[in-house]
Amino acid sequence: MSTGLEPERQDDVKEPSGNCGCGAVQKKRRSATRFFCELTGHLGMGIGLGTILALSLLTLDTSNTSIMIRNAPNATELLVVFIGTFASTFGIGATLTGLIFMEMDRR
Repeated sequence: MSTGLEPERQDDVKEPSGNCGCGAVQKKRRSATRFFCELTGHLGMGIGLGTILALSLLTLDTSNTSIMIRNAPNATELLVVFIGTFASTFGIGATLTGLIFMEMDRR
């Protein structure tokens, strides 16, 4: 026997949140934090890959790159710039690629 006070469907029942609707804000904040954590992972992978490539180019020395760096007057600075350029280029590329893949997964 129905008293007319019960909801007709289970969807009509609203649970009290206890935080005045802040749950949606916390959920967005958590998803944004997860998003940036995943992007940071892609950045780290790209930086690592770029560093490994730069070091392998210096080790294999197919184009006498290490000889040019070694004979430069400021060899340490040039080596840091060489490796840093590869690392940052690959890091930015991997981050942008990761962003594209993450957006494709969201849809």
